[in-house]
Amino acid sequence: MIRNWAEEAVAKAEILRLIYQGRFLHSNVTLGALGLPFGKTTVMHLVPRENLPEPNSQGE
Repeated sequence: MIRNWAEEAVAKAEILRLIYQGRFLHSNVTLGALGLPFGKTTVMHLVPRENLPEPNSQGE
């Protein structure tokens, strides 16, 4: 699996996006704002994606 990482390299780091609890983290959200528990394991996914979907507008 690690040997395949070079094949999956992205052209530019700016397109890498974090997914946390099934949602894309937008650039204005800090990891500190998520209130992650200190000292605990947190699972996130790093994926290449040029554009992000608009944040949910629940309640509007």
